[in-house]
Amino acid sequence: QWPEVFAYLVELRPVDMRLWHARGRTFASSREWTKASSDYEKSLELLTEELSQLDPADRSVALFGGAAVGLELAALKLLSGDELGYRDLCKSLMKTQVHSGEHFVANHLSRASTLLPDTMTDWSIPLKLAGQSVAMKPRIAWYLYSLGIAQHRAGQDEQAVETLKKSLEVGPNWVGCGQNYAVLALVCHRLGRDTEAGDWHRQTQSWLNETNRVMAEFKFGVAGSVYLSDWLCAQVLLTEAEKLLSGNAGSK
Repeated sequence: QWPEVFAYLVELRPVDMRLWHARGRTFASSREWTKASSDYEKSLELLTEELSQLDPADRSVALFGGAAVGLELAALKLLSGDELGYRDLCKSLMKTQVHSGEHFVANHLSRASTLLPDTMTDWSIPLKLAGQSVAMKPRIAWYLYSLGIAQHRAGQDEQAVETLKKSLEVGPNWVGCGQNYAVLALVCHRLGRDTEAGDWHRQTQSWLNETNRVMAEFKFGVAGSVYLSDWLCAQVLLTEAEKLLSGNAGSK
């Protein structure tokens, strides 16, 4: 909000990733995807440097931060049209985070790598990561969501429907539930259930409109919300669903 204050703080704390992350969130909230992506890259760069200097026993907090920043940056890359940058980011995250053993990290890494239908050559990796998080915390809606989209990407669509609906069942008040709607639209489209796909697509749009309305009432918009990653990722998935469904409509 105040560029001169940000510049002064960065001068005082040049290796504090939180400063870049915070400004990146404000850019994301105002849909300045490219500017947000640039700040997130700087934040992740600083965090990666910090990780390389820590003993394995002291890395948990930094890994949590890296997982959160990585997921948000993955969505920002795609929203800004940088698909190549997104793919490179996923490869990097896999190298630095895949063996962390933390359910939060496993969940976020799986979600980051499933934002496109052809990110991975081996979908068993995000499927395994999502499965690990659910095995550790089976009643968390966003963990079930991550497993559901991983199942869809791996071609396990019937299982995906069950998992995504279970996510909605255990977390009816989860603000990020719109991601379930978007993926159910994708799943139903691939299963040939076009009417259901259209219904889920419209429900995703309604969810996004309502989320935007609620977030606009907060001083810093979605930048001040813990659901920023959900908001970003849902928009990526909604775009994919819109392209698929419009193509299907055009063929009739």
